[in-house]
Amino acid sequence: MSIKFITSNEIPMMCKMAGVHALFIDMEHSAMDLHQVGQLILACNYAGVSAVVRSPSKSH
Repeated sequence: MSIKFITSNEIPMMCKMAGVHALFIDMEHSAMDLHQVGQLILACNYAGVSAVVRSPSKSH
C-alpha cells in the first residue's frame, strides 16, 4: 500500500488487519514532513508492518 496524502497513524494497523506486509511512504510527491513520517514509521513498527520511505530529492 502507498501513502501520499493520508497521515493517520491508524493506517499501518488497518494494513496489518488487511494482510498488507509493507507500507510505502512517499515523501517525494507529497507534503508530509519528517515528524509525520516518523509517526507513521513508529506506527508501522508497532503494527508489525514494514515501512519503506522514498525521501524527497534535493531540488524539493
